[in-house]
Amino acid sequence: MYTGQIGLVPHPQTPAEHLIDWVTRSPVHHSVVAISETECVSCEPGGALLRPLSRFPDAIWSHFDHTPAETAGIVGWARAHVGAPYGWLQFFAIGVALLTKTHTPDWLRRYLNSGKSFECAQYCDAAYTAAGIYLFKDAVPSDVYPGMFVPIWGAHGWM
Repeated sequence: MYTGQIGLVPHPQTPAEHLIDWVTRSPVHHSVVAISETECVSCEPGGALLRPLSRFPDAIWSHFDHTPAETAGIVGWARAHVGAPYGWLQFFAIGVALLTKTHTPDWLRRYLNSGKSFECAQYCDAAYTAAGIYLFKDAVPSDVYPGMFVPIWGAHGWM
């Protein structure tokens, strides 16, 4: 049920998590991608780390009906990118763009979209994109943050 699915994490605990909820005006502050029925990858300060699903007991999971090839693509990409650095600059750029209601400058977007570092939602989106699943047709990867998944979850009745 979980393998290849994305979990959205509500209920902030730390000041940073509360800040994310406030800036994004979202009920979720983090996202993870399941790579098995018991493990996920969580891109967080410290990088993309393997974590037990039990670390996120309140996660709101997607229920996409993936083909076996799509699931293999998601999991393969996520496993291959364990250890990727956390995208502090992406995190900052998203916050500035949301607070100022402006777009990240194109020159900065090009750098942020290099695939060298990731913010958590960008990591999940990149895993899906690698499998040929495009959740955000109108957004560039550097703009994706956890709250952007909420309308999709809502439309499917998962929230």
